[in-house]
Amino acid sequence: MIPIWFILVALVTEVMAAVVGFGSSTILTPIAALVFDVKTALALVGIFHTAGAIVRFLRFRPSIDRAFLWQFGPSVVIATLLGALFTRAVPSQVLVVILGLFLVGLVIFEWTHPRFSLPKRRSLEVASGGLTGFLSGLLGAGGALRAASLQAFGMKKEEYSGSSAVIAVASDLTRIPVYIASGYLFGVPLPWILGLIALGVLGTLIGLTIIDRVPQQTFRLIVLLAVLLVAIKLILDGITG
Repeated sequence: MIPIWFILVALVTEVMAAVVGFGSSTILTPIAALVFDVKTALALVGIFHTAGAIVRFLRFRPSIDRAFLWQFGPSVVIATLLGALFTRAVPSQVLVVILGLFLVGLVIFEWTHPRFSLPKRRSLEVASGGLTGFLSGLLGAGGALRAASLQAFGMKKEEYSGSSAVIAVASDLTRIPVYIASGYLFGVPLPWILGLIALGVLGTLIGLTIIDRVPQQTFRLIVLLAVLLVAIKLILDGITG
Protein backbone atom coordinates (compact mmCIF):
# COMPACT_ATOMS: atom_id res chain seq x y z
CA MET A 1 0.00 0.00 0.00
CA ILE A 2 1.10 3.58 -0.69
CA PRO A 3 1.61 5.38 2.66
CA ILE A 4 -1.15 7.80 3.63
CA TRP A 5 1.36 10.54 4.37
CA PHE A 6 2.72 10.31 0.82
CA ILE A 7 -0.80 10.61 -0.62
CA LEU A 8 -1.43 13.75 1.47
CA VAL A 9 1.90 15.30 0.45
CA ALA A 10 1.23 14.52 -3.22
CA LEU A 11 -2.22 16.11 -3.01
CA VAL A 12 -0.85 19.30 -1.44
CA THR A 13 1.97 19.62 -3.98
CA GLU A 14 -0.46 19.24 -6.89
CA VAL A 15 -2.76 21.90 -5.43
CA MET A 16 0.25 24.22 -5.22
CA ALA A 17 1.38 23.34 -8.74
CA ALA A 18 -2.09 23.97 -10.14
CA VAL A 19 -2.04 27.47 -8.65
CA VAL A 20 1.50 28.58 -9.57
CA GLY A 21 1.94 26.45 -12.70
CA PHE A 22 4.99 24.43 -11.62
CA GLY A 23 6.64 22.68 -8.71
CA SER A 24 4.95 19.32 -8.18
CA SER A 25 7.71 17.29 -9.87
CA THR A 26 10.47 19.29 -8.18
CA ILE A 27 9.00 18.82 -4.72
CA LEU A 28 7.48 15.37 -5.02
CA THR A 29 10.22 13.41 -6.84
CA PRO A 30 12.74 13.35 -3.94
CA ILE A 31 9.91 12.54 -1.54
CA ALA A 32 8.65 9.72 -3.78
CA ALA A 33 12.20 8.33 -3.83
CA LEU A 34 11.80 7.65 -0.11
CA VAL A 35 8.88 5.34 -0.87
CA PHE A 36 9.80 3.87 -4.27
CA ASP A 37 12.92 3.08 -6.23
CA VAL A 38 14.35 6.30 -7.71
CA LYS A 39 13.53 5.33 -11.31
CA THR A 40 10.04 4.19 -10.35
CA ALA A 41 9.57 7.47 -8.49
CA LEU A 42 10.49 9.42 -11.64
CA ALA A 43 7.93 7.55 -13.71
CA LEU A 44 5.11 7.70 -11.15
CA VAL A 45 5.60 11.40 -10.44
CA GLY A 46 5.73 12.04 -14.20
CA ILE A 47 2.36 10.35 -14.69
CA PHE A 48 0.94 12.14 -11.64
CA HIS A 49 2.19 15.48 -12.97
CA THR A 50 0.82 14.81 -16.45
CA ALA A 51 -2.68 14.12 -15.14
CA GLY A 52 -2.80 17.51 -13.45
CA ALA A 53 -1.29 19.34 -16.42
CA ILE A 54 -3.87 17.85 -18.80
CA VAL A 55 -6.71 19.04 -16.54
CA ARG A 56 -5.21 22.54 -16.47
CA PHE A 57 -4.82 22.50 -20.24
CA LEU A 58 -8.46 21.50 -20.76
CA ARG A 59 -9.67 24.11 -18.27
CA PHE A 60 -7.73 27.04 -19.78
CA ARG A 61 -7.56 25.92 -23.40
CA PRO A 62 -9.75 28.81 -24.68
CA SER A 63 -7.38 31.35 -23.08
CA ILE A 64 -4.15 30.02 -24.60
CA ASP A 65 -2.29 32.38 -26.94
CA ARG A 66 -1.46 29.88 -29.69
CA ALA A 67 0.59 32.33 -31.73
CA PHE A 68 2.82 32.97 -28.70
CA LEU A 69 3.23 29.27 -27.95
CA TRP A 70 4.26 28.49 -31.53
CA GLN A 71 7.22 30.84 -31.05
CA PHE A 72 8.04 30.20 -27.39
CA GLY A 73 7.39 26.44 -27.13
CA PRO A 74 9.60 24.98 -29.91
CA SER A 75 12.53 27.19 -28.91
CA VAL A 76 12.19 25.87 -25.33
CA VAL A 77 12.32 22.26 -26.51
CA ILE A 78 15.27 22.74 -28.88
CA ALA A 79 17.27 24.84 -26.41
CA THR A 80 16.59 22.34 -23.60
CA LEU A 81 18.27 19.63 -25.66
CA LEU A 82 21.23 21.93 -26.32
CA GLY A 83 21.50 22.80 -22.64
CA ALA A 84 21.47 19.12 -21.70
CA LEU A 85 24.40 18.50 -24.08
CA PHE A 86 26.49 21.09 -22.21
CA THR A 87 25.89 19.67 -18.75
CA ARG A 88 29.23 17.82 -18.64
CA ALA A 89 31.27 20.71 -19.99
CA VAL A 90 30.19 23.45 -17.57
CA PRO A 91 30.76 23.68 -13.78
CA SER A 92 27.10 23.59 -12.82
CA GLN A 93 27.58 24.56 -9.15
CA VAL A 94 28.65 28.09 -10.06
CA LEU A 95 25.94 28.40 -12.71
CA VAL A 96 23.24 27.28 -10.27
CA VAL A 97 24.12 30.21 -8.00
CA ILE A 98 24.15 32.58 -10.97
CA LEU A 99 20.77 31.29 -12.09
CA GLY A 100 19.38 31.71 -8.58
CA LEU A 101 20.65 35.29 -8.38
CA PHE A 102 19.24 35.99 -11.86
CA LEU A 103 15.82 34.75 -10.79
CA VAL A 104 15.95 36.80 -7.58
CA GLY A 105 16.77 39.91 -9.60
CA LEU A 106 14.01 39.14 -12.09
CA VAL A 107 11.45 38.63 -9.32
CA ILE A 108 12.44 41.87 -7.59
CA PHE A 109 12.18 43.76 -10.88
CA GLU A 110 8.77 42.32 -11.76
CA TRP A 111 7.55 42.82 -8.19
CA THR A 112 8.57 46.50 -8.15
CA HIS A 113 7.35 47.14 -11.71
CA PRO A 114 3.88 45.54 -11.69
CA ARG A 115 2.84 47.18 -14.95
CA PHE A 116 5.93 46.16 -16.90
CA SER A 117 5.53 43.55 -19.62
CA LEU A 118 7.56 42.50 -22.62
CA PRO A 119 5.85 43.09 -25.97
CA LYS A 120 4.79 39.89 -27.72
CA ARG A 121 7.19 40.10 -30.64
CA ARG A 122 8.53 37.04 -32.40
CA SER A 123 12.17 37.84 -31.65
CA LEU A 124 11.52 38.26 -27.93
CA GLU A 125 9.32 35.17 -27.72
CA VAL A 126 11.92 32.97 -29.44
CA ALA A 127 14.79 34.47 -27.42
CA SER A 128 12.92 34.07 -24.13
CA GLY A 129 11.99 30.48 -24.93
CA GLY A 130 15.56 29.74 -25.98
CA LEU A 131 17.06 31.16 -22.79
CA THR A 132 14.49 29.35 -20.65
CA GLY A 133 15.04 26.03 -22.40
CA PHE A 134 18.83 26.22 -22.43
CA LEU A 135 19.12 27.00 -18.72
CA SER A 136 16.49 24.37 -17.94
CA GLY A 137 18.42 21.69 -19.80
CA LEU A 138 21.71 22.80 -18.27
CA LEU A 139 20.64 23.31 -14.66
CA GLY A 140 17.08 22.10 -14.13
CA ALA A 141 14.51 24.39 -12.44
CA GLY A 142 12.61 24.50 -15.71
CA GLY A 143 9.29 25.27 -14.07
CA ALA A 144 10.55 28.35 -12.24
CA LEU A 145 12.29 29.67 -15.35
CA ARG A 146 9.20 29.09 -17.46
CA ALA A 147 7.01 30.85 -14.90
CA ALA A 148 9.30 33.86 -14.75
CA SER A 149 9.44 34.06 -18.55
CA LEU A 150 5.67 33.83 -19.02
CA GLN A 151 5.06 36.40 -16.29
CA ALA A 152 7.47 38.80 -18.01
CA PHE A 153 5.05 38.95 -20.94
CA GLY A 154 2.29 40.19 -18.64
CA MET A 155 -0.02 37.22 -19.18
CA LYS A 156 -3.38 37.05 -17.45
CA LYS A 157 -3.73 34.17 -15.01
CA GLU A 158 -5.86 32.05 -17.36
CA GLU A 159 -3.46 32.54 -20.26
CA TYR A 160 -0.45 31.85 -18.04
CA SER A 161 -1.95 28.67 -16.56
CA GLY A 162 -2.97 27.33 -19.97
CA SER A 163 0.38 28.09 -21.59
CA SER A 164 2.41 26.53 -18.78
CA ALA A 165 0.15 23.46 -18.90
CA VAL A 166 0.74 22.98 -22.64
CA ILE A 167 4.51 23.08 -22.20
CA ALA A 168 4.32 20.73 -19.19
CA VAL A 169 2.17 18.20 -21.09
CA ALA A 170 4.52 18.29 -24.09
CA SER A 171 7.51 17.69 -21.84
CA ASP A 172 5.84 14.88 -19.89
CA LEU A 173 4.56 13.06 -22.98
CA THR A 174 8.12 13.07 -24.28
CA ARG A 175 9.74 11.54 -21.21
CA ILE A 176 7.09 9.16 -19.85
CA PRO A 177 7.21 6.72 -22.82
CA VAL A 178 10.97 6.51 -22.25
CA TYR A 179 10.41 5.62 -18.60
CA ILE A 180 7.85 2.96 -19.53
CA ALA A 181 10.04 1.47 -22.27
CA SER A 182 12.93 1.36 -19.81
CA GLY A 183 10.88 -0.73 -17.39
CA TYR A 184 10.66 1.87 -14.62
CA LEU A 185 7.05 0.85 -13.89
CA PHE A 186 7.68 -2.88 -13.98
CA GLY A 187 5.93 -4.52 -11.04
CA VAL A 188 3.96 -1.43 -10.05
CA PRO A 189 0.29 -2.42 -9.51
CA LEU A 190 -2.10 -0.77 -11.97
CA PRO A 191 -4.41 0.45 -9.13
CA TRP A 192 -1.48 2.49 -7.75
CA ILE A 193 -0.98 4.20 -11.10
CA LEU A 194 -4.69 4.86 -11.54
CA GLY A 195 -4.90 6.13 -7.97
CA LEU A 196 -2.08 8.63 -8.54
CA ILE A 197 -3.76 9.83 -11.74
CA ALA A 198 -7.01 10.38 -9.83
CA LEU A 199 -5.08 12.14 -7.06
CA GLY A 200 -3.40 14.44 -9.60
CA VAL A 201 -6.78 15.32 -11.09
CA LEU A 202 -8.27 15.98 -7.64
CA GLY A 203 -5.38 18.20 -6.56
CA THR A 204 -5.59 20.18 -9.77
CA LEU A 205 -9.35 20.70 -9.46
CA ILE A 206 -8.85 22.04 -5.93
CA GLY A 207 -6.10 24.34 -7.19
CA LEU A 208 -8.31 25.61 -10.02
CA THR A 209 -10.99 26.69 -7.55
CA ILE A 210 -8.32 28.73 -5.78
CA ILE A 211 -7.23 30.35 -9.06
CA ASP A 212 -10.82 31.33 -9.82
CA ARG A 213 -11.07 33.13 -6.48
CA VAL A 214 -7.72 34.92 -6.56
CA PRO A 215 -7.50 38.40 -8.16
CA GLN A 216 -5.09 38.81 -11.07
CA GLN A 217 -2.55 40.94 -9.19
CA THR A 218 -2.54 38.61 -6.19
CA PHE A 219 -2.09 35.63 -8.51
CA ARG A 220 0.91 37.29 -10.11
CA LEU A 221 2.50 37.92 -6.71
CA ILE A 222 1.92 34.30 -5.65
CA VAL A 223 3.70 33.04 -8.77
CA LEU A 224 6.61 35.44 -8.21
CA LEU A 225 6.90 34.32 -4.59
CA ALA A 226 7.08 30.68 -5.72
CA VAL A 227 9.83 31.58 -8.20
CA LEU A 228 11.70 33.45 -5.44
CA LEU A 229 11.60 30.41 -3.15
CA VAL A 230 13.03 28.20 -5.92
CA ALA A 231 15.72 30.82 -6.60
CA ILE A 232 16.76 30.86 -2.92
CA LYS A 233 16.93 27.06 -2.93
CA LEU A 234 19.14 27.12 -6.02
CA ILE A 235 21.52 29.59 -4.39
CA LEU A 236 21.73 27.54 -1.19
CA ASP A 237 22.24 24.30 -3.13
CA GLY A 238 25.01 25.89 -5.17
CA ILE A 239 26.80 27.29 -2.10
CA THR A 240 26.50 24.19 0.05
CA GLY A 241 26.83 21.63 -2.76
